[in-house]
Amino acid sequence: AIQKELGDGEDGRDELAEIEDKLEKTKLSKEAREKAQNELKKLRQMSPMSAEATVVRNYL
Repeated sequence: AIQKELGDGEDGRDELAEIEDKLEKTKLSKEAREKAQNELKKLRQMSPMSAEATVVRNYL
C-alpha cells in the first residue's frame, strides 16, 4: 500500500507500459523515435516521484 502511494511498484510499470504503447502507435521520424526510446529508457531508471521524471513523462 505504501509503495502504491509513493508511486513505486506495479502502477509505475503500468504507466511506463502505457507510454511505450502510445509511442509505438504514434508515427514518428527515425530520429524522434530514437530520442523517445532513449528518454523512456532514462525514465525507467528514475525514481517515479523525482522532478526530472515528471518532466520526462510530460515530454514523452
